[in-house]
Amino acid sequence: MGLKRANESIRLIVMAKDSSFLYKYRNASERSLRMLEDRKYYFAPADSFNDPLDCAVNPIYELPPIEKIIENQAKILQDNDGITFQEALQKLQIIKTIPLSGLETLLQRLREEIRSALKYEYGILSLSAKNDNILMWSHYADYHKGFCIEFKRSPDNPLGSTQPVQYVTEYPYFNYFDDLPGNIVKRIILTKAYDWKYEAEWRGIQKANSQVSYTDDMITGIIFGLRMTNDHKRKIFNIFKDKKDMIFYQAELMQREFKLSINQIEKF
Repeated sequence: MGLKRANESIRLIVMAKDSSFLYKYRNASERSLRMLEDRKYYFAPADSFNDPLDCAVNPIYELPPIEKIIENQAKILQDNDGITFQEALQKLQIIKTIPLSGLETLLQRLREEIRSALKYEYGILSLSAKNDNILMWSHYADYHKGFCIEFKRSPDNPLGSTQPVQYVTEYPYFNYFDDLPGNIVKRIILTKAYDWKYEAEWRGIQKANSQVSYTDDMITGIIFGLRMTNDHKRKIFNIFKDKKDMIFYQAELMQREFKLSINQIEKF
């Protein structure tokens, strides 16, 4: 990665870590409006995403020396099983009796387990630190005919566990024997190609295909797309008719720049 790209990635991560609000772009379908009314968001399986490389990262492995495998696994056992490091080393000496071909077979099986977990076990909630990106309005909000939900993120609500995606130019390197499979899966989920950096994405991780309820205080505003119909706007106004602190915004084109302006509006 060049210095300019490295600096940009650092800037995005720092900006994201300071985010108090996260945004979810949605179309104005009946399903989207129903989920909005029910105060639910969805953790989608990775294979439903529009980027074929997303979460399809092929983990790059090398088989380390046997002593290194034993040492790293002993540290994991020590942390997770409550035994001493020396006890863990003693238990793991059996690894030395496994032929190299057996370790390579084990490594291949681990690769397949991680791929399967990414495809079937983990669901992802995709949010953004940005609410005014023209491309995202086009891709995820039905060509600006949809809306964008503004969520408050804090350590005290479920979005406090979301993390920013890191954008890179090369596949990340993983050594299974240095870490637990769940941690490797998490790193894969939080890594995307550099070309997607404009999304400033944050991700939450849950069981795949989960619809999770959120509390009313987590949602603070709705932004209407440039092309959203008044009929759809009124439906959303009605959904929040009893939420007095709800703020509504309209996305509008700026006069002299290819940018969007997000302006507060009143109900009508």
